[in-house]
Amino acid sequence: ESDKNDDITKTQPKKKARIDPTAKRPNQICDPYGQNGQPLSYTEANLNLQTILHSRWHLVLSHHEQSSSSSSHDDTNSNEQTTPRSIRTEFHHTDFYTASKFISQLAALAHNHHHYPKLTLERRLFKKEKCWKIVSRVDLCTVALGGLSYHDFHLGMLIDLEVERDAVRDLWLDDEK
Repeated sequence: ESDKNDDITKTQPKKKARIDPTAKRPNQICDPYGQNGQPLSYTEANLNLQTILHSRWHLVLSHHEQSSSSSSHDDTNSNEQTTPRSIRTEFHHTDFYTASKFISQLAALAHNHHHYPKLTLERRLFKKEKCWKIVSRVDLCTVALGGLSYHDFHLGMLIDLEVERDAVRDLWLDDEK
């Protein structure tokens, strides 16, 4: 009997170790972003930023820096070594109620595409103009990668299309207004 059991165990294939499906980062089996678990580099993100329909978007390099446009031009080498955290844009509104309707439109769009940006709404003092404005801000990033994915740029393009629709266009102020 023991010889038969030994033969059975020898012929059974060995089981592979199972990958934890709740792992935070994509792994060899599950890579939903197609980036091998790595965020886009500064160079890749900057190239993709040019594909977004409007120039209102900019790269956010870290929590301390506002954007890539605020850094000096002499610092280009350090920018290339920095991985962007997100892409960001802001919209100004006439009042808080209109701004909240605007945010709801963007939230519905993001939900339908299963990619969830950070949407903020605030009343901000503009010292140069000496006035208060209602500002909504959109930050797109992929938390699982710790930076940007192609999905962020795709949603950015969809947001640009959405804000230009007539029903949504009336909810925010253009810089010329």
